[in-house]
Amino acid sequence: MTLDVPGDLLFFDGHFDAAAVVPGVVLLDWAVLQAEQRFGLAPPLAGIEVLKFQKVVLPGTRLTLKLERSDARTVVFAFESVEGSHASGRLRYVLEAAA
Repeated sequence: MTLDVPGDLLFFDGHFDAAAVVPGVVLLDWAVLQAEQRFGLAPPLAGIEVLKFQKVVLPGTRLTLKLERSDARTVVFAFESVEGSHASGRLRYVLEAAA
């Protein structure tokens, strides 16, 4: 999936004053929302593993979000652009107990 980061993104407000940067928690939220929509997963998350923020995301960046379901409760995500890797990690979900 491709995401174009607009220059007027609400999350730039106050983060940071000298230069606008997409907060890491926003990238994480985008990954979680897309994983849940794509794979039909439901909260809660059991954990976030090997979370790495490699490069800041600036206004006007075109991101590619890669999602891969590695097992029934785990989704690996990665944000990349022509600049390289921006963020990656694993989302681990709680599976509902059988009734």
